[in-house]
Amino acid sequence: MKRPPKRRAFALAAAVAAALVSSTLSLPAQAATVEEAPTTVLFSNFEQGRIAPWSAYGSGVAVAAYNAVRLSHETSLRVTGRTASSHGAGTPIGTLLRAGERYTASVWARLDAGASPSRMRIDVVEDGGAVVPVATAQTVTADGWTRLSGDYIRAAAVTGGTLVIAAEDPTVTFLLDDPLITAYRAGRTVIDGTAPLKDALPFPIGAATYQRFTTGQPGDVLTRHFNQVTPENYMKPEAWYTADKSFVAANSEADALMDWARRTDGRVYGHVLVWHSQVPAWFFRTDAGVALTSSVDDQQILRERMRAHIYGVAGYFADKYGPFGSAGNPLTAFDVVNEVIADSTATASNGMRTSNWYNILGETFVDDAFRFADEAFNDVYADPAATRPVKLFINEYGTEGGDGASTKLRRYHDLVERLMQRGVPVDGVGHQFHVSLSTPVANLDTALTAFETMPVVQAVTEFDVATGYPATERLLVRQGAFVKRAFDIFRQHDRVKDLYSVTVWGLADLGSWRYYEGAPLLFDDYYNAKWAYVGARGGEIPAEPKAMNVYGGDVALDHRATSSPVWAQLAPTALADGTSFALRWSADHLTVKVVSADRTPEAADGIDVTFDGRVHTYGRDGSGDVEGVRKETATGWEAVLRIPASALASGGTSKFNIVVTDGGAAHGWNPGGIDGDLTLLDDLQSVDVLKAPSAPAIDGVVDELWEPANAVSTDKAVTGTGTATARVRTLWSGDGDTLFVLAEVADPVIDTSASAAHEKDSVELFVDLGNRKAGAYTSDDMQLRINAAGAESFGSGDAAAQAARVDSAVTVVDGGYVVEAAIALLGKGGPGATIGFEAQVNDANGGRRVGVRNWADSSGASWNNTTRWGVARLVEQTEAADAAIVPAAPSVEAGSTVDVTVSGFTTGDVVDVWLEPAPAPGERASVAAAAAIAGPTASSGGLLGSVAIGDDGSGAATLTVPQATLAGDYLLEARLGDTTAATASLAVVAPAAGGVPGAVGTDTAATASGDLAATGSTSAAGYAVAALVGLALLVAGGIVLRRRRAI
Repeated sequence: MKRPPKRRAFALAAAVAAALVSSTLSLPAQAATVEEAPTTVLFSNFEQGRIAPWSAYGSGVAVAAYNAVRLSHETSLRVTGRTASSHGAGTPIGTLLRAGERYTASVWARLDAGASPSRMRIDVVEDGGAVVPVATAQTVTADGWTRLSGDYIRAAAVTGGTLVIAAEDPTVTFLLDDPLITAYRAGRTVIDGTAPLKDALPFPIGAATYQRFTTGQPGDVLTRHFNQVTPENYMKPEAWYTADKSFVAANSEADALMDWARRTDGRVYGHVLVWHSQVPAWFFRTDAGVALTSSVDDQQILRERMRAHIYGVAGYFADKYGPFGSAGNPLTAFDVVNEVIADSTATASNGMRTSNWYNILGETFVDDAFRFADEAFNDVYADPAATRPVKLFINEYGTEGGDGASTKLRRYHDLVERLMQRGVPVDGVGHQFHVSLSTPVANLDTALTAFETMPVVQAVTEFDVATGYPATERLLVRQGAFVKRAFDIFRQHDRVKDLYSVTVWGLADLGSWRYYEGAPLLFDDYYNAKWAYVGARGGEIPAEPKAMNVYGGDVALDHRATSSPVWAQLAPTALADGTSFALRWSADHLTVKVVSADRTPEAADGIDVTFDGRVHTYGRDGSGDVEGVRKETATGWEAVLRIPASALASGGTSKFNIVVTDGGAAHGWNPGGIDGDLTLLDDLQSVDVLKAPSAPAIDGVVDELWEPANAVSTDKAVTGTGTATARVRTLWSGDGDTLFVLAEVADPVIDTSASAAHEKDSVELFVDLGNRKAGAYTSDDMQLRINAAGAESFGSGDAAAQAARVDSAVTVVDGGYVVEAAIALLGKGGPGATIGFEAQVNDANGGRRVGVRNWADSSGASWNNTTRWGVARLVEQTEAADAAIVPAAPSVEAGSTVDVTVSGFTTGDVVDVWLEPAPAPGERASVAAAAAIAGPTASSGGLLGSVAIGDDGSGAATLTVPQATLAGDYLLEARLGDTTAATASLAVVAPAAGGVPGAVGTDTAATASGDLAATGSTSAAGYAVAALVGLALLVAGGIVLRRRRAI
């Protein structure tokens, strides 16, 4: 039950103290306490054509990815076809936002070229049509980007809505980029990111960035941690030209980075002079628009354009910031050519990418680019007193792919070697290192080692590490460990031969072009330090947060909650010796069972659960902010808690941690402040496997031994419709070493003509000894396939060893076939044992498989993943649950309905529900006596109705308590024939209106169920006695009958 929270100052203080001293809960010095922090709910950068979940809002409106103008990277969203001021772009938010929480919505907006200024806004159009302003309207122009931002709190009564971005001008076309919805939630590990990263490294550390990140909060982070910047986009060739092919008069983005470097005593690494991408198309055409060829004349045209471009860039910076190498000019390096190596072997091009540059000029376009750059940056526009002030780099991605003969690293190495032989002025070799957690980190070492003997300096130019999307805390910790190993490699190579620099390709995750690949940078969406930052500094990385699958299911919070059969399906997760927890989920809550081996009750004893950013507590004394039941045991105490949630669904993920406090000790699933990852799966299917009195003959014949066995059906359609199904029964042997399976397959057309085993009509049986649900197959897991012709086949593993465990037989019958099998359990059976179990039917027709149906796993992945298999529990006999009847509420008004659930019965039973006066102990009057005084029209009980029992032994019904029923205490009785199987207390109170308390009232139109009267009146005497009864009756205890079925 939910209890009023008590003050637990001592308990919490003890828990915190325990966390501080416990080695299992200690955190690295860089990690602070868990606190409320901004959390991204939705972000879109529209890269790679990813428009969803945004769509057109309004009739005739269209949205599309747009490359001509963008805030950053390569794509924005263009909104066209508007005819009303309410029209724009929208995204549904009903499932994203929690009621009562504050959210901030923001977006960068810009009008289409040539449009007159217009005010733009962000609204939420709630279900029902109410429009709630979020961002105050601001004037937006076609000349630059404007950020709109505002807060929104969803009311509890609002179930859905759409976030809409629109303009007051009803027809203006506009652009959007980087829309963001932010929540503010507790439960996040906040890492101390104040120590400058640049101070911890022996080489310069850079970041790719933009003008808007050089000031404000991002500017503070940039300046604190980095001493070099690279323009991600705005020094690429297309950034230097206007639509009429003229070289720009000003490049404000490039200027902002140069200004930042001068202001902070940093430096600028330029990117890029010659590249196959983001270069104006006219570079490769004649003035008449004809494509250039490899003719001598066309080669000269392109070579001159290359030279003019390189000289133009160099001259722009020298004119504005002084000669290269002078005190005022912070540009010290440039990627001269970028990504010139083919992704495949490309023998015909000697390993070169066949770009326009290559196709027109050949490989020597690389030579030309470096010679032009050397002339411009290190001679014509260089300070005479400086010696080669700008280092000239070649840059490439994919060098982390290993050093085999056909790798890009080998082709890259060979090209640089050829350039050296031709005397090309290459100063440096760049490695982009856009990697992921699956990249062998040792390959970074291999790539750097490959060039260490060459007369060049090396740089890591575009480093990032994608975690996979979404980036869970577990993956972020793993990323931190990866980055630490990578930076250790960089330090090692810097000691051997100086690294020019290491550049991280972006400042914060939100600004990364790889955002959808998962949090690739050192700082999160809000510029908070991540474990990757800690790793780059060489700090301590904690153990990786744990993860687990949680199956659907629910447990009633009653006196049987801790012993519910649900908890026997899987082994609990240990926290300490004798202390463990287990989980199940429903749409609106998480159910947590805790077993503690603490025999000594103390004020500090309790449970702290963090679930999706919210911290909940439950004390051993029952205090706390969540519903729960608890009991003391001979070995400690147990509790079952219900943690509130919303919209949980199969396939979803949640953040979770649990700490059980035992006086001064705290036992946590993850270290303090770290949340693990839960993956929500469908309800776990289970079946009780009865002990066979003797072993059935394995002959494909259904004999009497199978009659009492529990049956399951392959009702989950994986593929196909209306395909073959099976009724599957199981037994186990007396020695506990054999599982017997009988599958009766309904399949009117039997086909075993296919060549592939899984394409034939067949039954597949999956067995997981120990019920580990490990995911990948282990030596204890088996996939057995028996086709309609009697042939056996197996999945992964040792087929011969598995075949030795199996005896099977098949018979063809009218309308299908019967498969009977005996499977050795290798000593892991016996009473109470659980094994993972799944049954599948493959239906073939015309020589191919047309349908698959399973009992437990609808994913279609049982062949390679044990996670979703069901559970088979070996029992001596069918263990009947206590019969029970439970009303939804403890009291009901006469004339109203009550929801009643009965359980612990046999499928097909019809249970009668009776309302009877509670016994009157001692001298206290009874409801029956009051009825006798009240007169013949008053009622004191009777049959309310019946409940049909379903497959799980339970049933429910909504029953009406007749209006003639007198107020007082009653028993609900669940009866089978003349036997009362279970009872529960129910108080009947007088109607709120239409009569005096205890009276029937005057509503003669009321109806009643059962055989009770529905109309009448009562006397004053009846009222008096009923009132007395209502105050005097004791709550009756439940009467329970245990029902068993013998085999």
